[in-house]
Amino acid sequence: MNDKTSPFPLSFSLSNPWKFPLHGMPLRCSIPLPVGFVKDPAKELVLLDEKNRDCRVQWRVLSTWEDGSVRFALMNYAEGTVPPRKTFRYTLQVKEGAVKTAPTTMIKVKSTASSITIDTGRLVWVFNKRKFTFGDSIRFNCRDLMKGRKTELCITDEDGFVFTASEGDYRVSLEENGPYRVVVRVEGSHG
Repeated sequence: MNDKTSPFPLSFSLSNPWKFPLHGMPLRCSIPLPVGFVKDPAKELVLLDEKNRDCRVQWRVLSTWEDGSVRFALMNYAEGTVPPRKTFRYTLQVKEGAVKTAPTTMIKVKSTASSITIDTGRLVWVFNKRKFTFGDSIRFNCRDLMKGRKTELCITDEDGFVFTASEGDYRVSLEENGPYRVVVRVEGSHG
């Protein structure tokens, strides 16, 4: 699209200036769009890598115009690994026809009646839905960070009374579940 109201194409890059690889490098940007231009960014826009492959970004509409078209959209993507001293370049443009898909590393989410497990490939975090804890299990690079310890969120008031989150009402839910961004919402009160 080449009209004067089109903001596309847009160029992005992820760089690693270090001598070691970086993992899960995020590319997140709020994209402003002209009125009437895009109704569904996931269907109408594409982020292409250097080989013109679709990176399959995750979109979240932040606001819309009066006609229902998107005013601002949040684009989320994460590069699995950026090698040392390497820069990857990307182009965001209007989707035109079929595009090959790039291999991606995505977040895996498993939700059961009793827990929510978030697995990024390097970090695995298990949230308990039945009792409030900071986490039932947290493993990073196969290393158990909790080592079987129990966690509790406590508040002590000025009189020394201790209020614990596990004694109050609480709810754990997935607020956003996407391939590059997951939001776990923990609501409750201390008792």
